[in-house]
Amino acid sequence: MYDRVRSARRKIVGARQVLRAIEQGEPIAVVVAEDAAKDITLPLVEKAKARGIPVHTVESMQELGRAAGIDVAASVVAIPAEAADRPT
Repeated sequence: MYDRVRSARRKIVGARQVLRAIEQGEPIAVVVAEDAAKDITLPLVEKAKARGIPVHTVESMQELGRAAGIDVAASVVAIPAEAADRPT
């Protein structure tokens, strides 16, 4: 899944931005780090699933941040439809 995040032309990073994107129906996939705080990620996961957006998990916030192209850890990343190189 890290490669999927790396290959996306655009990524939405961070809980607030991902929540906003989910509410607007923008992402085709949401990627959540297993080591992220559940009080942050659980509402995002529930909202994404309720809207039919696939949710994938990865092990590490640090590696997810690197895959998203940022220098800090990321708890959640969304891949918008227009940024996808291939279907999930």
